[in-house]
Amino acid sequence: MPVHDIIVMGASAGGVPVLQALVHRLPADLPAAVGVVLHIPAQWPSQLPAILTRAGPLRAHHAETGEPLVPAQIYVAPPNWHLLLEPGQVALSQAP
Repeated sequence: MPVHDIIVMGASAGGVPVLQALVHRLPADLPAAVGVVLHIPAQWPSQLPAILTRAGPLRAHHAETGEPLVPAQIYVAPPNWHLLLEPGQVALSQAP
């Protein structure tokens, strides 16, 4: 099913509790894909997908270039990557 609705969220490292609270309130049958970017240093491992998956009913995972956008999924940018949501798919970039 093509995704036409997209929700995007961004935060700095101190914003994790707010992201958890927002994800907690999303319905399991959300008819939109969710993109999340958290500004953290590149050398830190990211546990954000596991944190967000535990916080609410939707599965969160690190996004991969070319992966299709699917409703009720949370796409998290890996550390040191920009998350781009293109028509029907995810792209990652390190460009400025």
